[in-house]
Amino acid sequence: MANVFYTYIWFREDWTPYYVGKGSSDRAFEHHRRLGCGPKDKNKVDIQYWETEEEAFQAEQDLIRFFGRKDNGTGVLRNLTDGGENPPKSKKG
Repeated sequence: MANVFYTYIWFREDWTPYYVGKGSSDRAFEHHRRLGCGPKDKNKVDIQYWETEEEAFQAEQDLIRFFGRKDNGTGVLRNLTDGGENPPKSKKG
């Protein structure tokens, strides 16, 4: 089965976004080292699916640019990068 790639947005209780990521499998609901777990309410996670990993990386960058990052004073996200990097290590099955 081919990998399915997506971007995800985690939302605060007031529905403002606080993190954007790119994933496959259950990544949107896994523990993140720096941020801890994602929203306890899975309804506060928005997922957008893409045909290719490259499209998912581009969408991640676009979303981060759109919402902006808190660390550099451009917006509301807790992301520390502009996205599109650190592709996951392939899992051999």
